[in-house]
Amino acid sequence: MNVDATQFRYSLTVTTEDTAVLYCLRALWHYAEEHDSPASSLTLSPRGESYSEQDGTVTFRFSDPRHRSDFLGEATRLLPGKWMRHGTSDTDPPPS
Repeated sequence: MNVDATQFRYSLTVTTEDTAVLYCLRALWHYAEEHDSPASSLTLSPRGESYSEQDGTVTFRFSDPRHRSDFLGEATRLLPGKWMRHGTSDTDPPPS
């Protein structure tokens, strides 16, 4: 499946200092996007350029605001208190 990275403009920035929680959030990102592989681009990967080991901040980008909402719901239900939400944007395409 070929995914156009520019369609992933709905972002959510969160912080976690627990690497295991980061990987759980990344799995929830894949789940929420409803694709076998939402994107192969490192710019969309929460372990790529969008993750800062220094402060534990990661930006997830979604192709639809409903997917972001699904992600938030599941992350809140499954990982309460393990991460913090910092902001969202509907006009935040991946860096090129």
